[in-house]
Amino acid sequence: MAKIACVIVTYNRKQLLEEALNSVLIQAEAPEYVFVIDNASTDGTEKYINDKFNFDNRHWHYVRCSQNLGGSAGFAQGMRLALQTDCSWISISDDDALLEPGYFSALRKGIKQYPEQSVFSGSVLLPDGKHDMMHREVITNSATLTVRPVTDETYKHDFSYDIFSFVGILLSRQVIEAIGLPEQDYFIRFDDFEYAVRALKFGRFMNLSAAKVLHKTTYT
Repeated sequence: MAKIACVIVTYNRKQLLEEALNSVLIQAEAPEYVFVIDNASTDGTEKYINDKFNFDNRHWHYVRCSQNLGGSAGFAQGMRLALQTDCSWISISDDDALLEPGYFSALRKGIKQYPEQSVFSGSVLLPDGKHDMMHREVITNSATLTVRPVTDETYKHDFSYDIFSFVGILLSRQVIEAIGLPEQDYFIRFDDFEYAVRALKFGRFMNLSAAKVLHKTTYT
């Protein structure tokens, strides 16, 4: 079975982080490794989370950064640490992404079903049950990198697409080693778009309809 390392980046959202970690724990085929990257939270996240979860520094790791360098730097740090394990795939998400039951089972099935793929994702749902359309897009003009979201109808089955966000993404070790880590200077915006463009050189991405992520956000 392919070994998966799960990277979650957090900042000042300890209750959401608790929910996100619990959503990993309940998985039938949970990842072999979990890395929580705390971007210097000031809300007591470190004590709160360490009191609730067993970070043994072998399979579950909690890393508190000395300062908040942003989501992109957090993902880069987590992915760098994950690459030091024997994992062959790395899953990345923010602390407001709750993985629905069966998420990793669907990903592992997808790895076997689509052996040529180097990037997978799950469908992102909003709290009202609708698809969060901004996370999976197709390029309509390659010169200007103009994109549009995939249609709602498309989510009824597995589909290929061109641009992902860092919500519910699974990347192979090979593609990460080939394209490098996310650019840390972006802080939080456009980092995932740029990284997707780099990853696209190794083929389009596959969204698995059976893998679902609840994105607990309001965009306010």
